[in-house]
Amino acid sequence: MTTYSTYQECYEKVLSKSASSTDSAEVKKTKKAMTAFVQGGGFNLLSDFETKYECAGFCKTPLFFVTKSVNDRPKKECIKPVIKNLSEFAYYIGIVALISFMANFCGFCGSFSLCTKFDAPDDE
Repeated sequence: MTTYSTYQECYEKVLSKSASSTDSAEVKKTKKAMTAFVQGGGFNLLSDFETKYECAGFCKTPLFFVTKSVNDRPKKECIKPVIKNLSEFAYYIGIVALISFMANFCGFCGSFSLCTKFDAPDDE
């Protein structure tokens, strides 16, 4: 009996090669989506999350990691650490957007008089 130490190893050696003529259309669609995910660097992304944040999964904590040993159990899902990391970056984007808005609004107000026609006063 062959055993695998990670889900990634099992997927690459067994699951990705298994195909059945009796698979339903939905199963075939799921397999096609998983293949596209893996070929697009999905395992690399999950490996980065598992290493950087010590987490696995997004909606709930799974039973095992994807790229780490299946003997190790994840203690948390990845959604909270990822959002926290992105929110720190988004703070600076918000500051730049606010400064850009204020500069553009001042330019708009300053140029508004250039686009209007002033009537000459009647001296009669």
